[in-house]
Amino acid sequence: MEWSELIRWLSTDAARKVVGNARVFHKGSILLHAYETVNGVFVLSSGKIKAQLTHGGALELQAPTCVGELGFLGQNPAIATVECTTEVEAYFIDKGCLFALSELDQRLAMELMFLLSKLALERWGGRYHDRYVALVAHDNKKAELVDFVRKHREYFESRNIIATSTTGKRLSGELNIRIARTTLSGPMGGDQEIGGLVSNGLIEAVFFFRDPAWSAPHLSDVNALVRICEVHNVPIATNLATAERMVGQ
Repeated sequence: MEWSELIRWLSTDAARKVVGNARVFHKGSILLHAYETVNGVFVLSSGKIKAQLTHGGALELQAPTCVGELGFLGQNPAIATVECTTEVEAYFIDKGCLFALSELDQRLAMELMFLLSKLALERWGGRYHDRYVALVAHDNKKAELVDFVRKHREYFESRNIIATSTTGKRLSGELNIRIARTTLSGPMGGDQEIGGLVSNGLIEAVFFFRDPAWSAPHLSDVNALVRICEVHNVPIATNLATAERMVGQ
């Protein structure tokens, strides 16, 4: 079952008698609060949301998708505060709905559980989107990275961008470019988080504009990210000339 098939099923008259109609949530509405009990999942049929993760990172997701499956299936508190960034239409499915849907159509209800379980496993492994292009820059190189992304805007707008929090804020603020995911800043562990995604095969390329005169306590994290890209044969650009070659210039 795919999300489009699930949403079509939920919109049928029989399923709506169990789940109800899709709810409309206005921009700024909060679907989930971090640390609170998750009693069900929201299946989005339209709109976009932003999830502020408890560890400090953030995600942007758009329909069709689902939120709340990790807490719901694991009976754990929410790991993020989820806010609607546009008007959102979503179905809410709790335990009672699942049991009733099973009585309505056991096969489809089972496929729904498989879909939610598959999604949860992927997200536990770090996959919230398709593969990412990572953008990182030291403070003295952030302006250079912004100019580079501006020059190659078409390339970057066609990809899911992950960036450390400070770099992502600079890019979204100056270029209004969509950042699908942010990590903590580099000194707080963002470089390691991106390295972990490289290890899981979720990064297709890294653009890390490093300051060659820079030195800080987390230098070992920076070197580890470069090394893990080399180990997994992921292209990484640490200067402008290499970056231009990577985007085909």
